[in-house]
Amino acid sequence: MFNLIKYNFLRKGFLVAIVLVCTILANLFVGFRYGEFQIVGFLSIVWAILSVLFLVDIILMYSRDLNSNEGYNLFMTPNSGYKILGSKVITAIIEGFIIVLFYSGLFLINMKIFFGDEINFTNLDLPLGFSVAHFTVMLAFVLIMIIQFILTIFTSMTIRKSLLSNVKFGGLISFVCFIAVNFAIGKFYQLVSMVFDATSDVNIFSMEFDGVGFSGSIAPVSTFVTELLPLTAITVFVIAVLSFASGYLLENRINL
Repeated sequence: MFNLIKYNFLRKGFLVAIVLVCTILANLFVGFRYGEFQIVGFLSIVWAILSVLFLVDIILMYSRDLNSNEGYNLFMTPNSGYKILGSKVITAIIEGFIIVLFYSGLFLINMKIFFGDEINFTNLDLPLGFSVAHFTVMLAFVLIMIIQFILTIFTSMTIRKSLLSNVKFGGLISFVCFIAVNFAIGKFYQLVSMVFDATSDVNIFSMEFDGVGFSGSIAPVSTFVTELLPLTAITVFVIAVLSFASGYLLENRINL
């Protein structure tokens, strides 16, 4: 599997490097040109752009392997469908964590430069009591949710190239499958959240309006992480189920 992961990164490494370098250059331009008044907005836009680019890159990577001659050659290798899919998921996770670490570092450096040396990793004077540690935990959790969403797309694309390969309007049906899978996952999360809310008396975030503006507070990082663990575990379980389903279809039903 290591060779498959290395192969995936060799195909995209240069492009990823260009995106990160361009982000740094854009950050320098905004920082020197507009200062701290625009840097927070810039960082918000950067996260949105990086998330979209990450999602598009991962989807195109899998689509090429299912629909191109290059992908056909890949499936002719001795690697099983589970290994091929696993390499794509691991590549997505590694690439996602690279983006999270890069963005967190960029965020922290900007906060240090524009808002003073008293800022550190666990005590950052952000609105409503957020710290960089909170921010990084949330980014990591969002990454896991993005991986799950990607796998729903992978599963739908795999269904299109396996069970629906010879079915008229297979693409449309696979899109309906994508909607149905996400709807079912959403209902599953609602059920789990009801159970979790009934057994937890911790409020990790609160906000109040005092007549002038909003004020709020957030739980310590350790509590924040503990409260997110059950939902994270459920998400990992969903990822595992989707990975097994897609891997099975790639191994036994794929029609290239």
